[in-house]
Amino acid sequence: MQGTEEAAPVSTGPGEVSQDDYTALYTVSEKGKARLDFQRIADVLIARYEPVTFNGAVWIYTGGLYRREQGEILSFVSEVARAALFEGSLTTVAREVTAYVTAYNPAHDYPFDNYPDALPLSNGVLLINWEAAAAVLHPYAPKYRFTRRWPVAFDPDADPAPVHDQALALYVGDEEVTALYQLPAQALLQFCGFGPFKKSYIFEGPTNGGKSTYIEHFLNKLFGAENIAGVSLQEIGFNRFVSGSLENKVINRCDDLADIPLRNVGPFKTLTGGFSHQIERKHEKDYPGRITAVHCFATNMPPEVPDNVAFDSAFWGRFVYIRFNNVFAVDPGFPERVFTPENMAGALNRILQEAFAIRTGGRLTFDQDPSGVKDEWQTAANPFERFVSSEMEPAKEAVLFDKGKLFRQFLAWCDENEISPRKVPNTITGFTQMVFQSGFQPVRRGKRQERDRMYEARYTWAAGSRFREMI
Repeated sequence: MQGTEEAAPVSTGPGEVSQDDYTALYTVSEKGKARLDFQRIADVLIARYEPVTFNGAVWIYTGGLYRREQGEILSFVSEVARAALFEGSLTTVAREVTAYVTAYNPAHDYPFDNYPDALPLSNGVLLINWEAAAAVLHPYAPKYRFTRRWPVAFDPDADPAPVHDQALALYVGDEEVTALYQLPAQALLQFCGFGPFKKSYIFEGPTNGGKSTYIEHFLNKLFGAENIAGVSLQEIGFNRFVSGSLENKVINRCDDLADIPLRNVGPFKTLTGGFSHQIERKHEKDYPGRITAVHCFATNMPPEVPDNVAFDSAFWGRFVYIRFNNVFAVDPGFPERVFTPENMAGALNRILQEAFAIRTGGRLTFDQDPSGVKDEWQTAANPFERFVSSEMEPAKEAVLFDKGKLFRQFLAWCDENEISPRKVPNTITGFTQMVFQSGFQPVRRGKRQERDRMYEARYTWAAGSRFREMI
């Protein structure tokens, strides 16, 4: 189904000129004065670098990729000038030559990283036939106009089992593991222009549960840290320059999403609703561009959302919410031992299969009901909700809880679960306000002069709760 057409050496392109050839780039007068030929010098640079001009900047092809020109024009002009014993102004010559190079191949729209159905892998450009569910490797060439190369290699015979069995399948349940392949598959599809699928990912769970290993090490080995942005969900809401950070990125991740409340979700919905955006960077002219990055955020406790968002199904529908329930012993050598180049090539094969399935079906294979995402998020964002979910179970009849005792039990649970102090009330009054949202009503019971202050709720302690008998 998939294969390799040929090995993929990096093309250096034509235009190599030895010093013996420099004589064609200048003339010498009868008085021995050298005159440089701007057009011919530019022609050598054009043949060597296949330049493309965008937004006033010259981009050159070198080492298989395009990048901004960084003095190559001036350097070559200087070489020719030395060979010709030129005594004039190098600045003037460089300016004239640059003008010729700049005018050679101007692009109005952003011209890079959007070759149809192609992925820039470490061992070549992978061209994909979505209808046939097949992929073939080709050498890098200027026509692909890639500016980045991903570290993962393509090997159609590589085994996906090691990464699956030793990592991903251990982090989440059997159904949810599909989402861990779907995220990078979605990134591949959106990179190729399919979608947008308008879906982002929240990974919630305890420390040492595998979230960081997946979101940092696994994704780094696939796409490369330089091709991944690190913009938080909160920053998207208030920083208009995030578009410059997200352009050309395959993934946007935040490995430790703070529990700071969200204030503005409109920009996030806009960002994930399409690929075309105005790219803004400080001190640079803005321009229309593309943002295809898939967003994923890891957190021990997700941020609270404004009241008006609580009933916004479009916001909740933008997310897949996955909980990492397991806790693993700290093993610093695990990523390098498991996410080897060979194993990652196998993982890519499974990701490609997931991408083919999505492309064929026209929709993501793993999805969740927005109301379920909302419930999971809000429960996790409220530490008392998590406390109740962990330590209690629903009851048919109302149950009484001593106010002070329940407060102490909750504080002990928060301390054990490393809940942020910002989330924990420090007075009974604050605690009462928190628990009221979870259905715990303040009541008084007993004789008029001896009434005990209690909470009443349709919950009872779970049989296995260690906090039940605390004083």
